[in-house]
Amino acid sequence: MKIRNPKNRLIVAASETDPDMLYATKFWAPDPFIFLQRNGKRTLVLSDLEIDRGRKQADADEFVMFSELEREVQGKSKKAPPYEKVLAHFLKKRGVRSAIVPANFPLGYAEELGANKIRVRATNGLFWPEREAKSDKEVEMMGQALRITEKGLKRAIEVLKASRSRPGKRLRWNGKTLTSEVLRAEIDSTILRAGGIPMGTIVAGGEPPEENAAKPATTVQLPPAITASKTYRCADNSLVYIDWMSDGTARVKKTRDEVGTPVTPGAELKGDAKAASVSYNGQSCKA
Repeated sequence: MKIRNPKNRLIVAASETDPDMLYATKFWAPDPFIFLQRNGKRTLVLSDLEIDRGRKQADADEFVMFSELEREVQGKSKKAPPYEKVLAHFLKKRGVRSAIVPANFPLGYAEELGANKIRVRATNGLFWPEREAKSDKEVEMMGQALRITEKGLKRAIEVLKASRSRPGKRLRWNGKTLTSEVLRAEIDSTILRAGGIPMGTIVAGGEPPEENAAKPATTVQLPPAITASKTYRCADNSLVYIDWMSDGTARVKKTRDEVGTPVTPGAELKGDAKAASVSYNGQSCKA
């Protein structure tokens, strides 16, 4: 497939998990947003919640509110349009007929753009080849991140050294049982005080391997695992985060990082992880 203007570059992703988006915008956001580079001009389409912060922090030339585009597509309909239809509307308004996209560009979005006669082609290699060579600033920031991580690890070692063994194979520290959660909190708070943002810190306590090997095998009932985690935008423009569990239940969250409220799909929550939309508290929510 030939791309009419190879200078058009399009990304739809959350910069928190997508390095191409983070590299392009220098803006950290947990939810997907739109990046378009056309004729050297960089445009970001952001939610109402993020656009003010984006104007202050992001590396872009233009900022557009997603809700304005959404209202244009929705018209007099009571239902909010799917994200991909708003994306196609935005590109058509800008006269974009083709674009280069990353290899992980969502298939559903690509199909919707194709239906609107907007051609996309995925890159074979890096979306931004220049990412391979790190700038002096990037090298400096990598070093800073390592030093902050070292402070978190040092704090963990300090707490473990100060703890004392007690009956029942427990550790006591600062007058209380030292759990994995307590130790992780100490690590994360140290990283925060050092200017970092802790993400995905793993602390796992347990018995030495030789003690585990000496015990007879027992049946362990494991808690349900998360089979899918999705973000949904509801009809009132609010966001809801749902973890779909292996036992058929779900955990509904107001923020990405909280534990959430267990819900059994039924009257309050209708749908499943495979559905493009669900119903929560009586309103439609789209992934």
